[in-house]
Amino acid sequence: FRTIASGYFIEERRFEPEVRETMLALVPITRALWQSVKGKLLPTPAKFHYIFNLRDLSRIWKGILKVTGEIINTKQLAVDLWYGEINRVISDRFTMHKDCEWLHSKCCEIITEKLDEEIGGAISPEYILRRLHA
Repeated sequence: FRTIASGYFIEERRFEPEVRETMLALVPITRALWQSVKGKLLPTPAKFHYIFNLRDLSRIWKGILKVTGEIINTKQLAVDLWYGEINRVISDRFTMHKDCEWLHSKCCEIITEKLDEEIGGAISPEYILRRLHA
């Protein structure tokens, strides 16, 4: 996915340098998050649909790659897009609110640790929706 991201998020498509760097940094972050989800949220009789595979990574990046440089022009918006795709692909399967809360806290933790402390604290569904409708 790093090769795909580095080929898509280029200057010719009018992506800002900080967006290009952020998207490349999000590739290993997405993989690490996906591995955490696979390890923590295992299928059970009540959650038999909690099966996570490589298709999930493909779906996340497929959604991210639909964006243009005019829309995503800051690091914060790039992370917001990433967070939205994580929720669309992964948390839409969840049947328990505590699983959604766990995923959200894991996203914040991993972004804070590996990318940017300020942005890690600013990702939340409510905050993103407020910013989009402002």
